[in-house]
Amino acid sequence: MLLGYDDIDLNAHCAVEDRMRRALKRAVAPDLNLDEAAGINRVLTRNRRIERAVEHHLSTADGAAMPRPAPLPGTQDLDIAISELPPVYEPPAGDVARIIAIYRKQQLAGE
Repeated sequence: MLLGYDDIDLNAHCAVEDRMRRALKRAVAPDLNLDEAAGINRVLTRNRRIERAVEHHLSTADGAAMPRPAPLPGTQDLDIAISELPPVYEPPAGDVARIIAIYRKQQLAGE
């Protein structure tokens, strides 16, 4: 039971695609040597570029073939052992590298 609710579908609130996109963004950002003190406009521009690069990659055949994170357990299964939870999703290194290349290409083009 989650906060007194017995019929919450965690996957509806945190979709597999959303979890995958967040994991990709977290995996890509450290390899870009970004300066967080660059000002809000540059940070927002950087985040938009990362999101566009992720979107672009996921629209390709390689992106469509990426393994997806395992679904979260339903609330009826929340009392399972922690070892039975799906593993933390780690995007494949090759896909992360392709997204970084797309990001850098966008950056050079001034998009």
